[in-house]
Amino acid sequence: MNYLVGENIFSLNSGTEFSQMQRYKAFKAAGIPTKIVVRNYNRFLGQTLEANHIDPHDVINMYDFFQGTTDVPRKKQNLRLLKSIPLADYHINGIDNNHSLIQDEGKTIAIVHVMPATVGLVGDIQYLDDLGHEAVGEFWDWRGFKSMVEHYHPDGSVATQRYLRQDGSTAIEVVHMHINHQLQPTMWKLCNYHGYDYVFDTENQLFSFFLNELNAKGRGTFISDRRSVDGSVLSIVNPVQTVAAIHSLTFNNYKYPKKAGILPAYRTTLNQEKQRFDKVVFPTEDQLKDTAAVVGDSSNFFQAADCAAAEVGNTRQLEQGPRIVFRGMLGSNRNLADLINAFRHIYKRFPQAKLLIQGYFTDQKYKTQLQDQVEKYRLKDKVEFLNYSVDDKVYNDATVFLSASDNEAFGITMLESMAHGVPVIAYDTLYSSGNLIKDGVNGCLVKNRTPNQLAKQVVKVLSDGGFYQKLSAGAVATAKGFSPDHLVQQWQRVLTENN
Repeated sequence: MNYLVGENIFSLNSGTEFSQMQRYKAFKAAGIPTKIVVRNYNRFLGQTLEANHIDPHDVINMYDFFQGTTDVPRKKQNLRLLKSIPLADYHINGIDNNHSLIQDEGKTIAIVHVMPATVGLVGDIQYLDDLGHEAVGEFWDWRGFKSMVEHYHPDGSVATQRYLRQDGSTAIEVVHMHINHQLQPTMWKLCNYHGYDYVFDTENQLFSFFLNELNAKGRGTFISDRRSVDGSVLSIVNPVQTVAAIHSLTFNNYKYPKKAGILPAYRTTLNQEKQRFDKVVFPTEDQLKDTAAVVGDSSNFFQAADCAAAEVGNTRQLEQGPRIVFRGMLGSNRNLADLINAFRHIYKRFPQAKLLIQGYFTDQKYKTQLQDQVEKYRLKDKVEFLNYSVDDKVYNDATVFLSASDNEAFGITMLESMAHGVPVIAYDTLYSSGNLIKDGVNGCLVKNRTPNQLAKQVVKVLSDGGFYQKLSAGAVATAKGFSPDHLVQQWQRVLTENN
């Protein structure tokens, strides 16, 4: 069995999770036994798996595993049909579509919040003390059962969390205490597991125990996709092999990779002495070589595809009203201010143009700064921030994909756009150039990385229908080279070759 190990499959995912899910789907289609393993508690996991078309039987969540709820099917739990609320004694008063009150002779004793994106299904219940303060919280899994109970300190902060089995007994208890005036979890207790209690100081210690339990049921290959779980993967006793998949840059400074040294987050991953991964996999050969030059011993380094283009569309022709698109995680490292600045110049040449930026913001303050920038340039009707979505419909009417990122280990959304026949125009970065974007073939690279130069390149492409069609054809051809079969072929060497 191959286990793809991460923190979570979030409702809002980054390229790391999308790469992991694409690998899972490619492996499964090729008949390679594979499961996704995640650490974090997530009561919405079932909903997220459904949205991403992932078989829930192929995902093992640590909390579900110990709670015995891994294979529980969904059964919608209406808040008015809760057996724990005897309606003969209490009254449920609906306030709006999002919450109701549980009342006893007019006094509110609890607040019921509706499960997000549902109608009338219970999400959580916050029970109040005599002073109206929240004292106990009960949380329902999306699949329709109570999965966790919290007790609160007088100031409303969390005191304990109890993760429940189906019979209501506690599977895991987490205690929160104040240390140096900061509340934090200090103990994870695994309760009555095969007749014994186990106590851990950190969640990752519990995760290490969990991974060893999985391996004990049948030795497997464990592929770590998140640096936060590397230590736990390396603690597995006698696995088939351990593999670290690299998804981002490993250096302190992307401009001078060989001189700047390795980022602290990668020191466990690239440690070549005591604890060592059997394989470390890089998305491009260039990044592998640069990292090897810094680390030294690279005998366990491999290169394999980071993502795949499952469906590839047709070549496009240039049309009126260009739609310029960026899609991805919306953080300051994406240089979105440069995108908006560049679009200001593009708009002067193409007044019908629109800029669509889709994803989720990692910082609300950064979002406000960008919105203020749009207002300043009087582009409110021309620049649109689209909500995060797992589908890729934004490419259906896109003309070009525009990126001002200063660094990319590969560029999963750039490959997505190429699969739709949408050329990429981007700043020339270390590993996307050459490995994915070929200047003048499937897109254009801007070596002098300024908004003005980025805009000039977009105007050049949008002004020449023949050149645009050539780039679109090149984008489609590039995407075909990154098929799921190609991904599997490269990873087969990682999974089978012994070193």
